[in-house]
Amino acid sequence: MMENTDRTIEIKDIWKEVHRDLDKPSELAIILQNLEQAEKINPSTGKGFLPRAEKRREEKHVDWNLLSQEERKGIGI
Repeated sequence: MMENTDRTIEIKDIWKEVHRDLDKPSELAIILQNLEQAEKINPSTGKGFLPRAEKRREEKHVDWNLLSQEERKGIGI
């Protein structure tokens, strides 16, 4: 869910997706804290989270300039 967006996802929207898999909202809070500590998500100003962009390794044989700005943004460059 969070990998496919670059916008803040509010906790209530996350709960709508996972409420059948968890017994109570406090379980979601623990999961979100663990993801934050694992540096997989970033807290956003307000009541939501953003996915953390993974750092791309340098590939000396790849010319990223061949991609358009929109394409580079889509893959996090």
